Order: sequence, then structure tokens, then C-alpha cells
Amino acid sequence: MKHGFSTSETDEKARGKLISEPWLMVIFATIGAGVCSTAIILMTAGVFIRALGTALGWDRAQTSGALSICALSLAVATPVVGALIDRFRLRAVLVASLLSYGATILALPLMVKAWGIVGFYVAFFLIGVLGAGSNTIVYLRMISAWFDRSRGLALGISMAGVALGGAIAAPLAAAVVQRFGWEAGYYALGVIPILLGVPLGLFLLREAPSPVGQNAPSDGRQASTGSTLSQACASRAFWLVGVSAFLMAVAINGAQIHLIPMLLDRGVALSAAAFATTVLAVAALIGRVAAGYLFDRVFAPRAAIGIFALSCVGCVGLLATSAPASVYLCAALLGFGAGAESDLLGYLISRYFGLDHFGKIFGWVFAAFMAGSAVGPVLFGMGFDVSGSYAMPLYSACVALLAVCALCAMMPRYTPIPEVHRESVA
Repeated sequence: MKHGFSTSETDEKARGKLISEPWLMVIFATIGAGVCSTAIILMTAGVFIRALGTALGWDRAQTSGALSICALSLAVATPVVGALIDRFRLRAVLVASLLSYGATILALPLMVKAWGIVGFYVAFFLIGVLGAGSNTIVYLRMISAWFDRSRGLALGISMAGVALGGAIAAPLAAAVVQRFGWEAGYYALGVIPILLGVPLGLFLLREAPSPVGQNAPSDGRQASTGSTLSQACASRAFWLVGVSAFLMAVAINGAQIHLIPMLLDRGVALSAAAFATTVLAVAALIGRVAAGYLFDRVFAPRAAIGIFALSCVGCVGLLATSAPASVYLCAALLGFGAGAESDLLGYLISRYFGLDHFGKIFGWVFAAFMAGSAVGPVLFGMGFDVSGSYAMPLYSACVALLAVCALCAMMPRYTPIPEVHRESVA
């Protein structure tokens, strides 16, 4: 007598497995996003600005220049990564990126000792290029393929990993820098993507399977329809999203990177200033999940107007107060906008243009975002060096955020795109 499950039992177990798997991928993507180069390098950069200036005599514009180089190289590399993930499986791109950018962080102190600030710039250039495949584009593409009705929430939870990674990495780096110096800080950060991210990418993350009977690509990914890159570029929505991406990055990332030196200049201790970064990161984490939840229920550009208006209030507050409690509140308001950025961009691209060419299209929008991330910290640094305060950069950030709100108000409604998803089982 043969033992086994009946057909109905097998179908029921299959359904049970599929119900849990999409959300399991969200958990893994959340952890993976926490060790991307944005969380590990860009979100911890403020910890090193003053330490590098004290140890090596670099001014803040010079140090911020490295962040701009990293952001610009990431902007250039992301469309290439987008094309790769549209054509090949995500795992190879992700693992290679984690290994190579982690190794570059470990080599950074040696490069600085050998070539000074030029070595610092070269290291950040390589981190930007090699770390592009570890960034949000990979997880946005993967999670969007698993979900439809709850896509916003799923993206919000998974992208919260970036904020969570920054919330953990910043105080960790601050503690190491304060005790052992800036070189040890980079060594501590360099091992994170290698020891945590690589095993995750190799053994746990998985792309959404193609439903049986569908005409799926030979690599096993699900079939869908959507706009090509050229069709997207011909649309008004693409340019509204792209310009918004640039302006929100200039404002929020500029203020975020300079938050610690901004507070140190007011006499706040390094540990307390690092805590403000943690407050910002935690607020970004909450903002990502809340924004994702809203995007599933409210027209996303409309929800974005409220989110970035709060960040504008945060910038105004940083101009008006230096009391610690008020500063922490302003950091939290800024964090809400920082949390919604990549969620909003990925969600809008998937809704306006579909998933077939998501990597290419999002790659260019993310390039605009990273270009803004490159410009913002430099403008804040230059504004400080010229005026001796952060007032002028903060005023400019307010203007940029108000412009983002106006652009979001101009975005059109989505055009329905037929796609095959696994969320019916999620």
C-alpha cells in the first residue's frame, strides 16, 4: 500500500507554502537591504566627517566630496545593474556586489595611507560602482514580482531594512571610531556585507516562480507586460518621477549626511549626535512601512505630498531650534521623508511601467536620485564653508522639498498593466 498525500492535501500544502513564502522573502529582503552600500557607507558617513578632519586635516567639503563621488558612481552603475537583473537572475549580481564592495571598505584605510585623499576618493568610487548590485534596485524588483495588492506594504517593510541597517551601523561605527579610530570604524563596517549579506544572497533569497502554464522567460521568472525604457522616457510620468527623485535626494540626503556635524557645531556630544542619526533612521524605518501601507490605499503621489511636507517642517525646525528634544523631533520628521524615498520611486515605476523592464527604467530614475544624493552633501558642505553655518543649505532644502510636493501633485493616474503575480497566495 502506497502512503502519501491525496491530491487535495497536496494542493492544500502547496497553497500553505506559497502563502508564507512571499512574506518570508520580505523578511530576507529587509535584512539584505540593511547591509547594502547605502546603509553601510552613505548612512554612516556623518560619523567619519569630523574624525577624518581631526586626524587628516580634511575640511568638510573635501570629505563630502567622497560621498558625492560614491553617489555619482552608483548613479552611473545602477542602470547597468538594472539591465543585468532584467536579463539574468538576481542572485549572481547581488552576491558579487556584496563581496566586492565589502572588500573595498576593508581596503579603504590602506588606500588612504598610500595615496591620501586621492585614495579615499578612489575607494568611494569603487564602493559606488561595485556596491550598486547590493542596493535597493535588486530588492524592489524581487518583491514587486511577488506582490500586487499589498505591494506597497511589502516594499515598505523590505526597504525599511535600509533604515534599520543605518540605525544599527551608525552608532556601531561611532562607538568603534571613538574607541579605536576611523580606520577601525571602516574595518568594522567592511565585514558586515560579507559575513551577513553573502550567505543571505546565496542560500535564502529567491525570485518569484513563474506560474505553471504561463509563457515565462527561460530563466524561470514570471511573465508580465509593461513599458520599454524608450516608451517610459516618452511619458510625462517618467520625468515627473525622475525630477522629484533628484530634488528629494538633494534636500534629504544633504541634511541627513550633515546632521551629525551640524549638531556637533552646537556643542552636542558625538554620542548624542549619533543618537540623532539613530532617531532619523528609526523614523525612516517607520516612515517606510507607513508609506508603503498608504500607497496601497491612497494614490501614492498624494500620500507623498504629506510625507515630504513633514520633512520640510523638519528642515525649518532645524533652522529654528537647537534644543536636543526639538532637534530629535526635527530629525524624525526628516527621517519620514528619507524612509519614503526609494519605496515611492520603486512603487511608482512598477505601477506606471510594469515589471518587464523595471530594472532599466528604475535604474535611470535611481540614477537621478543618486545624482541628487551626490549634489546635496556637497552643497551643504559648501554652504557651511562659505557662510559658517547651515542656514543657507537648510533654506534651499525647504525649497526643494516644496518643489517635490508640487511635482507629485502633477503626476497622472496609473494605467492598468496586466501582470502575473504570486500575491494571490500571499
